[in-house]
Parts: sequence; structure tokens; C-alpha cells
Amino acid sequence: MIIKKISMLICVFTLQATIIVSAAEAANSKNRSWYLGAGLGLTQLNPETNDTGYDVADSSDSGFKLFGGYDFTNQFTVEGFLTDLGSASITSDFPTLPDGSIDYSTFGVSALWYFVRNGDNKGKNLRKGLQVYAHGGLSSLSNSASVDFNQNNSVQIQYGAGVEYGFNNGIAVRAGLDLYDKDASMVFVGVMKRFGVKPKIKKVIKPTPKPEPTPKPVVVPVVVPVVTPVVLPVIKAVPMQKVVIPVTVVTYDIDTDKDGVYDRLDECADSSSAFRVDEKGCSIIELEFGGVNFELQSFELTQTSKDLLNDVVVTINASPELEKIEVSAHTDDKGPEKYNLKLSKQRAKEVRSYLIKKGVREDRLVSKGYGESQPIADNKTEEGRAKNRRVELTVIKDDAVEIGAPPKITDSKKSP
Repeated sequence: MIIKKISMLICVFTLQATIIVSAAEAANSKNRSWYLGAGLGLTQLNPETNDTGYDVADSSDSGFKLFGGYDFTNQFTVEGFLTDLGSASITSDFPTLPDGSIDYSTFGVSALWYFVRNGDNKGKNLRKGLQVYAHGGLSSLSNSASVDFNQNNSVQIQYGAGVEYGFNNGIAVRAGLDLYDKDASMVFVGVMKRFGVKPKIKKVIKPTPKPEPTPKPVVVPVVVPVVTPVVLPVIKAVPMQKVVIPVTVVTYDIDTDKDGVYDRLDECADSSSAFRVDEKGCSIIELEFGGVNFELQSFELTQTSKDLLNDVVVTINASPELEKIEVSAHTDDKGPEKYNLKLSKQRAKEVRSYLIKKGVREDRLVSKGYGESQPIADNKTEEGRAKNRRVELTVIKDDAVEIGAPPKITDSKKSP
């Protein structure tokens, strides 16, 4: 991989050298400058995973960039670059497929147009001061991966923009955004050095001015104004009298919805009297049911679990105040964490699908799998692991309220 990147770098700077030599033959080189630079940044990678059995687990990474260029004018520059964009982590949707990663690197040539220039750009193109630029060009994208993949397009359109600040000694700092078609992007900061002859400074000799004739003195009469004293009247201060007005504050403790919490403390002023309330005056809705079982290492419901869920359907349909319910599934810590998370998601979806199939409106149910991340008992004991393998129904409102004590979820045998 290192040899490949070095070869790419040699190709880039060989092409850049060809451009520089051609330009030098066609113009006076004293108004030209060349530079080298390097930068670090954050990357966003977007491999195409549709219908592959894989999902992108982590699309962000860090990368580095080497670049060099030639300033043809104080506005136009041609630049070559070599960039390592890092790698994207991918995860399999199936237990039989391994997880992996895809590495990205690219090299190419880009034209830069400096459309905002704040500084002295006369003489040598040192680009002093603040500069803003846009760029576009072509790049060759290379990939390597720990899993099988197809690379559809190796040649990409590369474009972006950035800002640059140059100092008098030719050193500059740059921050920019590089986009590589739809596959990748990079935000980076870097430092660069421009080389070449310093700008010539012309010595300006000002002519000696002729002495001006000395003006004759002019006598101006001075008028002294007469000031007449003004006597101001004396104003005596009159003390103000304090007036105290008594104010009576009356506090009424009213409980409009008769739930035992006064209105000034009640955050749910229209709670139903049919349910218990918490210290904020909001209803605590409870629904209890027994364990929900699945086939071993599967998300398929057993017949006993289906009979239990049939009763849950009747309870939910008889309770219209339960507007939105989350079906969540949990596992113990046996087995890989990613596998447990995927299994819990599948089980939560299976329970939701069964409730919808039996008559619960689809818009009232959402499903979510938490894997082993939210244990309610000690996973070191069999009894604790059995409690952690569970399905929960939770009412989703302004404040989420759990429906009763969480029921257990278990396989026909010991399983996550």
C-alpha cells in the first residue's frame, strides 16, 4: 500500500513538473512561483452498499494530503495532490458474512481560481494576506478492502473551495473542503511554502520642494468679551414623604382534575382520574403480561407467545388513550454485542408485526432493539440473564411512561 501511494505521488509531481516547464518557456518566470504543502483533516466516505448484505457502520475517518502547485498569475494556479482518505467500516446484515472496511486514496490535478485577494500581489506572486479560492479538476480514486467489492468508476470529478493566508516569507496556512464526486469528501487544514525570487522594491526619490516665501505678519485686533455675572436663585430641597400601601397576596390551591396534585404543580392538568398519577400529576399507565418466548437463536415467536400477545392486542385496542407505544426488545450479554443488538431489533420488529397483524393500528406502534445495553438484573447469574431477556411496551408521550413491570423474553433454551 505504501509503495502504491509513493508511485501515485511520483506520477502527480511528474505531471506537475511538465506543466511548470511548459509555462516557464511561454512566459517570464520572474512573475511566477511554485509551492509545496501538507495537511490533515476529517473525511466522510460513502461506499455503495445497496443489495450487498452490508451496511456502513462508520463512514467518518481522518486523512492526510500532500500537494504542490504553480502560480501562473496572481489569480490562477495549477495544483497536483495525493490524498489518503482513511477507511469506512462496514458491518454485515447476516451472521455468516464477516465485517470489514474499505480504504480510500486518490491523486489528481486541479485548477485553482483566487477570486478574493487581500494583500500586495504586485511583483512576485507570494499571495500575501487573506485569499479565498475555488477549485476543480480530475482525480483517480483507489480502493482496497478486507471484503469483496467492485469499483465502478476510478476517475472522479474533484472540486471544492477554501481560504488561505500568506505571510511575507512565503509561508501560508490553508483550510479547505475537497469533494470527490459522490464517493468522498474531506475538510482539512494545512501549511505550505512558496518559493521564488522576492518581489523587487523600487526606490522612489521625491524631488526637493522649493522653499515657500515667508508671509508678512498680520496684526489681528483681539476683542475681549465682557462677562456679566448671573445670580442663580437658591432652591431648597423639600423632603419627600413615604407612603406605604398594604398589599394582600392571596394564594389559592386548586386541583381542577381532582388527581391530588394542585394546578400550580400539575404538569398534566387533564389527567384521567381512572389512573394513578406521579408527583407531577401525570397518569401512570400500567399493563402487565407474562413472558414472550422465541425459538432458540431466532426471532420466530412460539405459539404460547402468540396466545399471550392476542390478549395484549385486546388490551391495547380497549385503551385508546395509549396513543403511541414502543415495542422494545432486550438480550443478556451472552454472545457478541453486535449480534445481540441485531437479534433484539429483529425480535422487536416481529412482536410489532404480530400485534399489527392481529388488529392494532400500525401508526400506534414503533419497534426498537437495545441488545444487551440496558440490563435490569445481574448477567452473572442465570436468573439475572433470564430477566434481561425481555420485551417491553412503553407509552410514548411528552414524558415516556413504561407500561407496567417489564415482561421477560426468553428462547426455548438459554440464548441471548
